[in-house]
Amino acid sequence: MSYKLVVTDMDGTFLNSKDEISEENLKIVKELNERGILFSIATGRLDTMIKPYLKQIGNNNPVISCNGALVRNVSKGEFYYAQIMETENFIKVIDICKANNLIFSVYCEYTVYSESTEGRIKYFIQRNKILSEDEKVAIKIVSNIYTDIDEKIFKILVSNDDLKLLERVKGEINKIPGIEAIKSSSNLLDIMATGVTKGNALKNLAEILKIKREEIIAIGDNHNDISMLKYAGYSIAVGNAEQAVKDIVDLVTVSNDEDGVAKALREVLSI
Repeated sequence: MSYKLVVTDMDGTFLNSKDEISEENLKIVKELNERGILFSIATGRLDTMIKPYLKQIGNNNPVISCNGALVRNVSKGEFYYAQIMETENFIKVIDICKANNLIFSVYCEYTVYSESTEGRIKYFIQRNKILSEDEKVAIKIVSNIYTDIDEKIFKILVSNDDLKLLERVKGEINKIPGIEAIKSSSNLLDIMATGVTKGNALKNLAEILKIKREEIIAIGDNHNDISMLKYAGYSIAVGNAEQAVKDIVDLVTVSNDEDGVAKALREVLSI
């Protein structure tokens, strides 16, 4: 098969456990480019959060972000696809989060909003301190999340180490018509509009690029990657992936700390 597009998840897949791109993974992206194979990222993060990584790999291709709610070329500001969360549903989700004393952040067009500096947003606040101005994530800490957002909403991220509580809240949120909650990590819950998946976003991107699904390789590690792994013509799980992911792929490679993306692509593409 002649593959034309490789799409990989970021956290836990393309990045190692230190949140770095390994030398081998950098090399494979360069080799894909030399062979005319497009390389794209599909992440739960907002695309502006990965600008330093895109700069590092010299990548100017569209990015699937917010678990598929947004497909955009972040360097050019070109929108390919977007599915927003309705205000009414946003309020219902926030009500549930507040009732359970959960820390959350809201991913919008260009900005991440929160009422707290704790939780997952703390990582990005700290990371901003070492980034250049053009790489920093726009973060706004607001006093009233209901009224202080003036952008389109794509995703709500909830972080909590009480996994039973997170699972219960996930079930409660999934009862809201028009809303879908899915785990992106053991302690992270991603909440988007119904129908938002990396798989649907990949399908839309492939149609825009005029690439057939059988010409796509997808790589991932967690539940939010399953839809795109099922859509792609060839699917790969890194060794540290959840068992549910390993069960549905064509190939299980080594872990993200062992250059799993690079190793698998060299094997599948014989390069």
